[in-house]
Amino acid sequence: MGSENKGGGSRPGEEEDDFGLAEILPQYFALCQRDLLNLRDALDQNDFEKVRVLGHNLKGSGGAYGLPEISEIGSSLEESGKLQDTSLAKTGVDRLAAFLSVRVPEE
Repeated sequence: MGSENKGGGSRPGEEEDDFGLAEILPQYFALCQRDLLNLRDALDQNDFEKVRVLGHNLKGSGGAYGLPEISEIGSSLEESGKLQDTSLAKTGVDRLAAFLSVRVPEE
C-alpha cells in the first residue's frame, strides 16, 4: 500500500515515507503539546467535557498519523472525561507528556 515500514522497526517520523509524515510530524507533535497544556488546564478546572473532547480528537488524529499509542492515550482520556475520573485523566495526561517528551525537543 505504500506505507510499509522500510526501516524494520523505526517509529513513524524517523525516516522518510511515502506520505511525507516525517515532514509534518513535528507540527503534529507541536499541536499535541498544545493539547497537553489544554488538558492540564481542563483538569485544573474539573472540565471533564473538555478532557473528553480533547481525548476524542487525539484518538482520531493518532490513527490518522499512524501513532497507535496516541490513539490509545486519547481513548483513555475520552473515557476519563465521560466517567469524570480524575485519576484516569491524570494518568492519560502523564502518558501523553511522557510520549511527547521523547519526541519533541525542548525549546
